[in-house]
Amino acid sequence: MRTIQISESVFQQLAKQSENFENPSETIARVFKNYQEFLANKGRNTDKIKEVKAERKSILDMSFEEFYQAVQNDKIFNLTERLNVLESCNTFFTTHNSFANMPTKVRQAVGGTIKYLSDSNHDSSANFKIFCSMSGAGFYSGAMKQNNPYISEALQQIPLTGEVTKEMYDSFISLFLQAFPSSGAGYGGASRLLTVRRPDVFLSLNQANIYLLSQDFQVNVRDFAKYNKFEAYWNLVEKSHKTKWYLAEKPQDESRLKVWKNRCALTDVFYYNPKFQEE
Repeated sequence: MRTIQISESVFQQLAKQSENFENPSETIARVFKNYQEFLANKGRNTDKIKEVKAERKSILDMSFEEFYQAVQNDKIFNLTERLNVLESCNTFFTTHNSFANMPTKVRQAVGGTIKYLSDSNHDSSANFKIFCSMSGAGFYSGAMKQNNPYISEALQQIPLTGEVTKEMYDSFISLFLQAFPSSGAGYGGASRLLTVRRPDVFLSLNQANIYLLSQDFQVNVRDFAKYNKFEAYWNLVEKSHKTKWYLAEKPQDESRLKVWKNRCALTDVFYYNPKFQEE
C-alpha cells in the first residue's frame, strides 16, 4: 500500500476548503478533488509563497511608528478604504445598538457578504468585502440575511469599548456555533465579525492572508483544519497583543490615532494577498 505524506501546505488547503462546506455528503469528494488539484500545482504554489515572502517584513518586532508608516503603503487596498469600512461598521454598531436591529443590507455589509451599500443613507464608497469577503459562504450569508438571532447575541458578548477577555470570546464562539448547527461555522466568518466589531482587538483571518500570517505568528496551520480552530485563532490574537505596535501608548496625532484604534484589523495590510485567494 502506498503511503502519502501530507504536508503542512496540504493541511492548509483542507482548512481553506472546509470554511465553505455546506453539504456533508459532498465533503470527502470535494476534499480529494482539491487535494489532487493542489498536488498538480504544488510547485507553483510554493513559488508564490517564496515570491511574496521575499517582498515583505515580519511585523512582530515593529514599533508602532514602523507599523504606522508601513500601513500607508497597502499594495492591494489603500488605508482610506480600509478605515472607511471599519469606521462605517463602528457607526452601525453604535447607531443600531445590536446586530439584530440593523437593516438587512447593513447586516450583510457588516458580515462582508455584499460589497457596497447603495442607498442614500449610507456611504456607498466603502468596500465591505475588505477584511474577508464572505459572499461565497452560503450558510453564513443566509444567517446575515435572515437575521439569525444567535449572531446578534454572540456579538453582544463583545463590548464596543474596554477589555475583551477570553471568557467573552468563548461566549461569542459558543453562540456563533449555535447559529450553524450543521455546517458553516468557520474561522473566516467568526474573525470577520469580531474584526469589524473590535478592530483594536481582533484580526481578520481569511483565505488570502492565512498563508503568510500563520508563518509570521508561528501558528501551525493544521490547527485551523481541526476542531480547535477557534483556540488557534485566539492564540493569534494573544500574540498580536504582545507586540510593540499593539502595546504602544495612545497617540495624540489624529492620523496615527486612527491607525492605533484599528491596529489589529490593519494587520491584514501585511498578509492579505489575492494570489492565495480562490474566487
